Amino acid sequence: MIAQIETNTYCNQSCWYCQNSCYPRRADSVMSMDLFGHILQEILSCYPESKPVVSFAAYNEPTFDPHLKERFGALKKAGFSFLFFSNGTNLTRDLVDFMACEKPGITDFFFNIPAFEPDEYQRLTGAPAGNMYRITENLLYLCSKKDQIGSRISINVHGDMGESHQSNHLRAKAIFNPLGIDVLFQGLVNRAGMLDDGIPQSVDHRTEHLLCSMRRFQDLYIGVEGNVYLCCHDYYQQYTYGNLREVPLRALLTSQARKYTVRQFRKDFCRCCIQAQSIAELGRNLRSIAHSNNMKRCAK
Repeated sequence: MIAQIETNTYCNQSCWYCQNSCYPRRADSVMSMDLFGHILQEILSCYPESKPVVSFAAYNEPTFDPHLKERFGALKKAGFSFLFFSNGTNLTRDLVDFMACEKPGITDFFFNIPAFEPDEYQRLTGAPAGNMYRITENLLYLCSKKDQIGSRISINVHGDMGESHQSNHLRAKAIFNPLGIDVLFQGLVNRAGMLDDGIPQSVDHRTEHLLCSMRRFQDLYIGVEGNVYLCCHDYYQQYTYGNLREVPLRALLTSQARKYTVRQFRKDFCRCCIQAQSIAELGRNLRSIAHSNNMKRCAK
């Protein structure tokens, strides 16, 4: 289980496959440490034994959070582990040295970097080409400290599966595989139709009886102002069922407001999401698997 806590809203890139590139952005904001501490206590009250893994990534760049080191200290004190998602541009040596010294419980680093050639990087992210040199330097320094930090490191190379995407992936592998870094070839989703112009994967399941193949509803998504919402694909956090400043998390998770919001979200959003699956389709797939297994046993 993941608890995604949006500690800030600023991102310095406009990747073409992200809503940041084509929708009006929300105002830049930073979560206060008081609210952050309150959220951690609320999560602990609901999950005292099986704590969720925490992430600060939404449609932001978490390393621009001015309280990042302080938040790491609070997570470590409370016994949380952490998934570090970043685009790598602000992964300073000072931050890497801090993580190597303090060991704040980071289980994995995931860097979303679509290209390692400066002009291609600029084309895909809308950021200055010169950032690519800084990112590469930052990652190489992190690699030199990875044994001290004790975390796995992966690079996600997102793209449309075309030739340039394959080339970008191979270039990243050539640089980082020898250092023991996984480089992943990642496809795209169109966020239930929000990115139809660039990523035409719209579907219509023609039913509201849906399950999420990514199990999003089992995770926690908490916005910068403390609102609790249902899914990381909800760019504007429209499907919110309460705020932790006003209502305890335990009450929200069992509330009628959440049940109603889940129904509306499945009707309005999941119905068009490629990561959703109808219950009827799931049943057919399970029956097909069971039939196939029976045939194999009979053949023996």
